[in-house]
Formats: sequence, structure tokens, C-alpha cells
Amino acid sequence: MILFIFVLAALLLFLVAVLGKPTAQRRLWIGIIGAVLIGSVVVIALNDASRFGMKTTTTTQTVKIVGAANHTVFATPVGAAKKAYAVAYRANPLSQKVTVAKPSITTAVRVHRTNASTARMTIARTKLHYSNTLAAVLFAGSGQNGQVLRTTYTFHIPLSWAVISKR
Repeated sequence: MILFIFVLAALLLFLVAVLGKPTAQRRLWIGIIGAVLIGSVVVIALNDASRFGMKTTTTTQTVKIVGAANHTVFATPVGAAKKAYAVAYRANPLSQKVTVAKPSITTAVRVHRTNASTARMTIARTKLHYSNTLAAVLFAGSGQNGQVLRTTYTFHIPLSWAVISKR
């Protein structure tokens, strides 16, 4: 919608400036339409630079996990520095399907050893949402609503479990 306002203001400014008779009313309309045009550019720039009109929400989900094998979790170092880990686990003890949590630009994977008796994984997702209905109308169609900014997988693995890592 903000892009529609921008294009409409630019078109109206052109029409008033070129086709209007040189009067005080024309100058007033040029000033008003020019302010709308500049205002829409400022709002677009603020949204791009600092997510103007958007708010972040973080949802946390905790899932009990079973090891990829008998009380074993596979954590493979990835990346050039080998500081990030890809972790293989199973969420369902009846399934043989192994899921892998991989780090990326927007995803972090952490492994913590605990004294607990069961293993669990905490997934924290941070998403963008419109801050109000005006922002929803202005930035409709931008694809920002519901956009995932970052996801953090935190594995809490008991000390009794084995964490196998290949280097």
C-alpha cells in the first residue's frame, strides 16, 4: 500500500506541476503532494532500516527427544571455524527417522550438558509481526508479516548420554 501511495503521489505531483495553471492553489497542492511523496519515502526507508511498523515476538517450544541411537546424540562440527554444530536427534522414540538441526545465518544450534535424566530440545523462534492495523495496511504484501528472523535450537543432554562428534 505504501508503494501505491508513493506512485500515486508521484503521478499527482507530475500532473499538478505540469498541467496546473500557475496559481497559489497550484503551489499549495504541490506542497501537499510533495510532502506525501517525501513522507512515503521516509516511511519506506524507516521500515527497511529499522523495521518501522513491525514488532518481534519470540515463541518457545520444548520437546523431549531421544537419541539418534541408544542414548546417543551425534553433534558434527560445521563451518570453517568448526565452532557450530549440526545435531542429529529423534523426537519420537517409535520412529527411526533422524532429524538434523543445522546452523545457518538465521539458525543457531547449542548443546548443553545437564544433570537431568531426560533429554530435551528448546526451540526459540523470533518472528516479525505488524505492530498495528495501520502498519498492516501500509506494508501489506511486503512479505514481512510472519517472517522468521532467527531460530535457536538448544539441546539439553544428560551427562549419562554420549555425544559423538567427528572432527
